[in-house]
Amino acid sequence: MGTVTGFILILISAVAKAAMDKLQFHYSRSIFSKFKNQQFWNPEISWKNKWKNGDKSQGESFFLSSTLFVSITDAWHLFQNIFLNSLFIGLSLLFPLDGKSILVLLTSRILFGVLFTYTFHRTLNK
Repeated sequence: MGTVTGFILILISAVAKAAMDKLQFHYSRSIFSKFKNQQFWNPEISWKNKWKNGDKSQGESFFLSSTLFVSITDAWHLFQNIFLNSLFIGLSLLFPLDGKSILVLLTSRILFGVLFTYTFHRTLNK
């Protein structure tokens, strides 16, 4: 693993981000609108999948469906998971750290994730 893999992962993150934007802003003109399982692909209704009976007041549809396992509830969150993980792991591979062991990669992935999530939520909740 190394520089080439890091760049490939960053390219994958760009494709995933494009898919997120296509789902969110151009869904009706996208290939996704032609897929069979619209409950998963259509962002106008798929967000409800994480909630019991599609109702947030009833709680999560299954354990951690609105947090840790949200990426299996709808396409937008699936692509978000691919986007963030490929970006953070790609950056970790490009970051000048000695001994690119799995432990170092996982640790840097977690640190990038914590930094990103903290900053995102601080900005969103202002």
